[in-house]
Amino acid sequence: MKNTGLYYKILWVSILIGLIFLGSLLVLFISNRKEEKFLFDSSKKQFSKEINAVLSIYGRDITQTVNDYTYWDEFYEHVYKNDTGWFENNVTTLIESFHVDYVAVFDSTFHLVHEASGEGFSERNFIPMDALIQLKQDRILNFCIYQSNKAFGISSASIHPTNDPTHRRTRPKGYFFAVRSYSQDTMDDLSTILGAETRIISSSDSIASQYKYSFSSEYILNDWTNRPVAKIVFTKNFENLKLQTSFSWNIFLFLLISLILSWVIIHLSLRYWIMRPIKLILNILETEDSKQINQLKKVSGEFEKLGNLFEQNIAQKQELRLAKEKAEGSDQLKLAFLANMSHEIRTPMNGILGFTELLKEPGLSESDQLNFLNIIEQSGERMLNLINDIVNVSKIESGQMNIYLSKVDINEQVGYIYLFFKQEAEQKGIQLILSNEGKNDQLFIYSDKEKIYAILINLVKNAIKFTKKGVVEFGYEKKDGYIEFYIRDSGIGIHPDHQEIIFERFRRGNELLTRNYEGTGLGLSISKAYIEMLGGRIWVESEMGKGSVFRFTIPVKAVPHH
Repeated sequence: MKNTGLYYKILWVSILIGLIFLGSLLVLFISNRKEEKFLFDSSKKQFSKEINAVLSIYGRDITQTVNDYTYWDEFYEHVYKNDTGWFENNVTTLIESFHVDYVAVFDSTFHLVHEASGEGFSERNFIPMDALIQLKQDRILNFCIYQSNKAFGISSASIHPTNDPTHRRTRPKGYFFAVRSYSQDTMDDLSTILGAETRIISSSDSIASQYKYSFSSEYILNDWTNRPVAKIVFTKNFENLKLQTSFSWNIFLFLLISLILSWVIIHLSLRYWIMRPIKLILNILETEDSKQINQLKKVSGEFEKLGNLFEQNIAQKQELRLAKEKAEGSDQLKLAFLANMSHEIRTPMNGILGFTELLKEPGLSESDQLNFLNIIEQSGERMLNLINDIVNVSKIESGQMNIYLSKVDINEQVGYIYLFFKQEAEQKGIQLILSNEGKNDQLFIYSDKEKIYAILINLVKNAIKFTKKGVVEFGYEKKDGYIEFYIRDSGIGIHPDHQEIIFERFRRGNELLTRNYEGTGLGLSISKAYIEMLGGRIWVESEMGKGSVFRFTIPVKAVPHH
């Protein structure tokens, strides 16, 4: 009877455990279905974003070109000259250069002055008068025309002299239109890029998905009154979701069958005394208790091996946990680096490549060439400064940055900084003041001359950058055992919550206010590292809207006598 009672006890425990497992399996299955729905919805949203991004890029170049062309003195002067050759050489060429299908120029009375089209484009003088009237009011207009089951994307702007890039200061001399049709070739290209079936329909039509694992997204095309006239429908099959759903069902069935088989095996194996080690195993799975693992290791046979495996598994988990925390920290640094560097590298590179391309344009005046070369040179200097900052941060982080002590003339240092930034400050309308108590005395210390110079360069440069008007003052004060430098500005100031983080890498104070300023956010980090290497410290005092004062100290070491 004792064995029979134990048999049924173990049997009921086995059934109970099986039911708990089955319930967990159902919960897991339901959660997985919700996850699939979330994945479907997220993919659909992401697909819509990809569509908007691709179509935005598709029209961006011609929109910018139309905008640039239409504040050009030569274009402005030729609207009424009826110079067919000039229009052919300067307007019609846009068809091939920018892959547009049609260009048209109207004078200020809406009379068609010039039109041209690419091969296979048969429409002529099809710009609606209402669109011309709307353009006269808006000056810059991007819209779509849908007729005869064809859609045309149109970028247009009014024509003004060079000194009116806003198209608002002068009256329009004429109107310029550039047209790209949403042809079948275009639809095929979009289908290839987005991996989706693409077609254009009227704005009043609707498309229902014919496939359970597919979704459709629409890109609305508006006319000059911002009224929808057509839409591009993108339909994409989500085969991954189908595979995941099938996989989930297979896993569910597999686990369910495994559960039934387990019940049968347990029923056949109840003659053996296994409850205690199983109980230990369940507790170990829940708590990972080392004492219970030691108890399990004392059980002979397979349970002893399980105890050893549990012990190894817990050790591996701890190692993985530490590795994960380390990897997450590394990922955050990589993200911060990429987020800053991608923008900072792209900006000067665009300047170099863009104006190098412009230098190839025929007929450039000498002044334009010099201007473009200056911009290329400035972009190159900015790229060089960025690379230097990255190299310096890498050396600091790896402990390879060395200190080179020498005799340093402090007044010579601050005087050079003043002369270096004086012209830049004056160009911004800022008064740059060098004010130090010992300017008429000689002051020599034993320190790293180049690092003090780099620190002052970074801090004065920042002060000028974030000051729109007013004063930037810098100097130093001699105190017991050290020199305290200060850089005071009347700029935008730094929020109290941000005054600590500005010395971290890739961080700048008041980031919402400073996002339009150049900079990697490395300058203050490098300066702080240099100051600490020299045995000093740096801090800031600031008030929003009233300016900031950066202060740092350098220990005074007497120049050794040889």
